[in-house]
Amino acid sequence: MMKFILAIVLWLTSVVGNAQVIADFSIPDTVCMNAPVQITNNSIGATTYFWNFCTANLANAPSVSNLNISGANFNWPVFMDYVYDNGNYYGFVTNYIGGNLVRLDFGNSLLNTPTGTNLGNFGGIIPASIGTEGIQVVKQNGQWFAIIVGGNAALTDKPRILKIAFGANITNPAPVATNWGNLGNMDQPVDLHLYEDAGHWFGFTLNAEANTVTRFDFTNSFNNIPTGTSLGNLGSLSYPTGIYVTQEAGSWYAFIVNGGDNSRNNAFNSSLTRLDFGNSLNNMPTGVNLGNPGGLLNHPRDLTIMKSCEQIIGFAVNAGNNDANIVRMDFNNLLTSTPAGSVAANLGNGTFPHCISKLFRDKSDVYGFVANVGTGSLMRLRFPGCSNSNISSGTAKDPLPVTYDAPGTYNINLTIDDGLPTQQMVCKKVVVLPSYISDFNYEQDICDPLSVKFINTNPAIPAPYWIFGDGNINSTTFTPTHHYAAFGNYTVRFAVAQDKFKCSDTITKVISLSVDKKDIVLTPDTVICKGSTKQLRAKDGLAYCWTPNLYLSNASDANPITSTPVDITYYCTSLIRGANLVVNGDFSAGNTGFISDYLYALPPNMHESEYFVGPSAPIWHPGMSDCPDHTGNNGNMMLVNGATVPNVRVWAQTITVKPNTNYEFSAWVQTLNNASPADLRFSINGQPLGPPLVSGAACDWKQCFATWNSGNQTSVTITLNNMSLSYAGNDFGLDDISFSEVRIQRDSVKISIDTPDVNTRTDTTLCHKGSVKLSTSGANTWSWTPATGLSDPNIADPIATPAITTEYEVAGTNQYGCVAKDTVLITVIPPLPLDITPDTTVCTNIPVQLRAFSAGNPIYHWSPAANLNNPGIPNPVASPKSPTKYYVDLTDNNNCITSDSIMVDIVPRPAFTAKGAAAVCYDTETKLEASGGDNYLWSPSDYLDDPQSATPIVKPRSAVSYNVYISENTCGYDTLVQFAPMVVNPLPIVTAMKETDINCVIRSAQLRAGGANSYSWTPASALDNPYRRDPVAIVDSSTQFIVTGINRYGCESSDTLVVNVTKTGTPVFEVPNAFTPNGDGKNDCFGIKKWGVVKLESLEVYNRWGQKIFQTNKPNDCWDGTFQGKPQGAGEFVYIIRASTFCGPILRKGVFFLIR
Repeated sequence: MMKFILAIVLWLTSVVGNAQVIADFSIPDTVCMNAPVQITNNSIGATTYFWNFCTANLANAPSVSNLNISGANFNWPVFMDYVYDNGNYYGFVTNYIGGNLVRLDFGNSLLNTPTGTNLGNFGGIIPASIGTEGIQVVKQNGQWFAIIVGGNAALTDKPRILKIAFGANITNPAPVATNWGNLGNMDQPVDLHLYEDAGHWFGFTLNAEANTVTRFDFTNSFNNIPTGTSLGNLGSLSYPTGIYVTQEAGSWYAFIVNGGDNSRNNAFNSSLTRLDFGNSLNNMPTGVNLGNPGGLLNHPRDLTIMKSCEQIIGFAVNAGNNDANIVRMDFNNLLTSTPAGSVAANLGNGTFPHCISKLFRDKSDVYGFVANVGTGSLMRLRFPGCSNSNISSGTAKDPLPVTYDAPGTYNINLTIDDGLPTQQMVCKKVVVLPSYISDFNYEQDICDPLSVKFINTNPAIPAPYWIFGDGNINSTTFTPTHHYAAFGNYTVRFAVAQDKFKCSDTITKVISLSVDKKDIVLTPDTVICKGSTKQLRAKDGLAYCWTPNLYLSNASDANPITSTPVDITYYCTSLIRGANLVVNGDFSAGNTGFISDYLYALPPNMHESEYFVGPSAPIWHPGMSDCPDHTGNNGNMMLVNGATVPNVRVWAQTITVKPNTNYEFSAWVQTLNNASPADLRFSINGQPLGPPLVSGAACDWKQCFATWNSGNQTSVTITLNNMSLSYAGNDFGLDDISFSEVRIQRDSVKISIDTPDVNTRTDTTLCHKGSVKLSTSGANTWSWTPATGLSDPNIADPIATPAITTEYEVAGTNQYGCVAKDTVLITVIPPLPLDITPDTTVCTNIPVQLRAFSAGNPIYHWSPAANLNNPGIPNPVASPKSPTKYYVDLTDNNNCITSDSIMVDIVPRPAFTAKGAAAVCYDTETKLEASGGDNYLWSPSDYLDDPQSATPIVKPRSAVSYNVYISENTCGYDTLVQFAPMVVNPLPIVTAMKETDINCVIRSAQLRAGGANSYSWTPASALDNPYRRDPVAIVDSSTQFIVTGINRYGCESSDTLVVNVTKTGTPVFEVPNAFTPNGDGKNDCFGIKKWGVVKLESLEVYNRWGQKIFQTNKPNDCWDGTFQGKPQGAGEFVYIIRASTFCGPILRKGVFFLIR
């Protein structure tokens, strides 16, 4: 490793121990690609030289990796410093919680993975609870010291600055700690910077809570007690957290990042402050707030600044919630300018990152460390150098010329006297121009494959020169079209020269002109019908040419339609793609088959420069649009949160190709955030492939398509780079990437014409309702129209029975599906106009005259002739004996018959009926009924309500015999119906009696009835059985009872009585003293059913242990001798009864026995 730990400080401060040592060299500012860069070493007084020809460019994005450190035991690591001693590197990390100091042993390279040693908090001298912050390790007079700040005025561990003295051995296992206390009004001191001035040591710390800067004076020895002075709030400090001190043109500056507050929830107050000290850091500075570069600082915790190859670049670490990244601040090579901000890198899985260490170089790369609180880890940053130079480095004083194989801006760095006090470094840039010929492709004319269009991929060339390989040249056209005489292989050269830098180039390719005979036409040789069309179909391809183009809808379409009237053979020439050579181009296999400089991040995503492979953008990043994959089948796609660094490789894959072969490339891109569409560039081996692709509106898939010729190449790397610089938006989806070989192929198809000859019978004439057979020939299948009047419209010879004159058309189809037509006219003679008697009805034995008339003297014939006086005249008289339909046929001069009919119905004799009851109860209504007539007369009229009604009501008191006369009005039919004598049965004589009324002693009344066969009492609810002759009444108020009796004739009558209820006498409500629940239906249940009308409040039963085993408030309920479904044993039980009647309340308590 090149020992550049202090190189940055040496370089920035230009430490010169010997005034005669100067690092310098000269190079051309611009060269052509692959042209030698001549380097002249102008250095003075140097003893050693180290050249780096591909030094890292800090404008590019760094990579980020987590270090898996054993023994570190980090607990919120916040700040780190590292040193070099006796051939090894050591890092020291402070932990915000617990205060433990951890030493990291890297061995001989900072690129090794270190091991950790926890040195503890030295008995709480380092804040033992929370609050430890900045550290710097220095060596003075052969002794090593770590100076640490921390503490908070509002917490247990108060602000302090302390010293850890290691002595001469940086790995001393028992260093001595000293707490110097609070110097210079510190309050949450965060970062720390120490510097030496003429053997005298000083330092700065930032007080986050106080918004001030404290300067320390350590005198000339760290063994002395330092002093501190508050410089106050300079440059609008607002929660200052990180400081970096540097020098330019003899003036000193300190840059400070401000978090704004201690919440980490918003970036509104985050900013950058510059302190201007003039020619000494010991001067009182002035402050200026530079604002928030690019609006990207979000609670920054630290920063560093580096000068590199005419650049001054600062890096700040953001610790804001959901914003763990590094912000690049470009000072445009002038420290006093306001820097421009951009996102340099996402910190992957980092949360709450803190310090960024001083940067160091190793060969072409630049590195640094970031302490990460949220994950308790240490990250390493790498700014990679390039690999495009033929020589990566060298130690010669005068190096050999170097060349670069790709256009761009490259850094050449010289370090002299490496590791000596006179060490110096100088870096210069060289711009490498591209060759003006990047590549050329060619396209054969699909209709004339011997005609070739050559395409120059670089439109900026000044003067093209083409050699076509057949003796012809072209020196005037950028994209010439040349016609070759025959198929074969031709060596084509394309050359160009540029005047100013003489960047010339020649591209030579062997092109193969051929047409492959393949089965690309899907349509077989076909016979079509004359006058019809046929769609021709070809395999999926990129372009088509059908010849001849006669009768075609579109000769360049994959599926044109031909309307040829004659036999013809078509030839299809097509550009056909082969198999897709891209592995996992549709991302169905997930995150595999390609490489990317973006970080793969699982959901949820909140950082730039990351990607994911999946079907749903919102699931990965909630701010992205819900767009489907390109095929719309909910498949995978590559989801990208675009970087703010341009030209970052999003996707790349290396593919094996055939030399001198044409290929086509296709990819689909859609915007996932309308804020800023992506600006994408596809390239093959570094050369642009097709025009730039700017994604459109959200969810609108755009295609990148280009053709490419491999020349002499056998392997290519296809790359997609994102050129957008936008911080917001710049999010896109990528899908369905393909790269396929393409060849011209040809096939043919023959189209033949065929027409059937269809003939049917001649025109004819029919009588009305006549039929004729339509015999037809010349085809295989048939279709007649109209189908009306035909026996079958789909046969060759249907029977036609048209109602009116009709022209039938027949369409015949032969075995090729061709159709021909013919027609036949059938003229129908209409029937004679006929005036005929309507259908009629007559009475029995009444004659009726039939009438039929038509002009033209037709011949009449009526049938059936029986019961007609003359069947051959227009108006015969009919004398039917039963309902009869008479038909008449009229024959005209064409011998056509017109027919009609008359229906003569006979009015039938009605079905006269009458009925009535054979017996009724005395003075009880019943109904007589008669039907079948229009008029009715009942006799005698005794007891009838209406003797002329069909249904009179009769209420007889004595026996009577009725008859009824019925007649109808149409034909005068009538009848007389006689009834047998109607018997009148007597009513029963019903009597109602009671034995007693009800009072407080007598709680029920016995009722009795007589004089009938069956009885019914009301109200039924007050009786034990309302259908008994002698029910028992139980009521609590005087009540009238009605009894209805029915005798043996079914006749009924009623009687009434009143049961009086009075509150007289002393009530006695007896309770049984035992019961036997044995299921014999006698005394099976203990209760008060016999108490009469009672309102039961509760009936409770207790066992001998005082446990309630039964309770009810229903007087008809009783205890059946069980508890919880189990029979209780024989013995003594206690009851309590609370009730009330109309005579007053009742309370009964006592004992009864259950007998088993």
